[in-house]
Amino acid sequence: MSFRRTSRVALFAVLTAGCVERTIVPNAVDVIVIHAVLNPAAAEQQVVVQRTSSGRTFGTAERGATITLRRPDGTTVVAPEPPVDTSFYFPQPTVYKLAAGPLIPGQPYLLHAVLRTGETVDGETIIPRTSPTAVVTSATLNLQTDSLRLAWPRVAGAKAYEVRVRSNRGTYIVFADTSIVLPGSGTIGRPIFFAGEEHEVVVSAVDDNYYQYYRLDSDPFTGTALPTSLLGAQGVFGSLVPILRMTIMAR
Repeated sequence: MSFRRTSRVALFAVLTAGCVERTIVPNAVDVIVIHAVLNPAAAEQQVVVQRTSSGRTFGTAERGATITLRRPDGTTVVAPEPPVDTSFYFPQPTVYKLAAGPLIPGQPYLLHAVLRTGETVDGETIIPRTSPTAVVTSATLNLQTDSLRLAWPRVAGAKAYEVRVRSNRGTYIVFADTSIVLPGSGTIGRPIFFAGEEHEVVVSAVDDNYYQYYRLDSDPFTGTALPTSLLGAQGVFGSLVPILRMTIMAR
């Protein structure tokens, strides 16, 4: 499987998944945008909701929605209305938090949203069939001579594997199959590792919804929307499971 680096304009970080969101929608179109990524390693799941139009990257908060997650056993959990946050200069999307309890890998979860306008949004994801790792290993990387070589077992239900390298200097994201080599000396366009910085490396098994949405960048000039599996909205409802964690000190 080929892989590519992706970059995003920071709109809002979904803390449960660690992903940075960007959605460009067709000009002069009023669109609901939802970002929700289930992560069994997170204690709380989040659903980010906004409304955007005229190709704007920043949307308006969409309050008053009823957000429901249906679990595999047929029971449901409803997100409470979040408090208003006025600490930001730019308008922020609304973040609904779901106390979904332990998530079951390999099982389907259904997301249902009813907006105060009566509009509805539906999505479904099946979490890759593995348990999240809590083990964190560490290593030192000589940027002049070393490369970071990673490999991991294939996970049932995973469409691909996201490799995320994060430091105080930014985040590098790439999709791979079951192995990857990250050069210490950098890559086309920008370096991955920075001397004197500690880097968090996380490999996650991701479902098809997540992969299809995040493997591409939308076009800010034509306003072409990213692919979505949601019914009634743009964005993504997907899932991931962290299967490898490392801290790398670059020298």
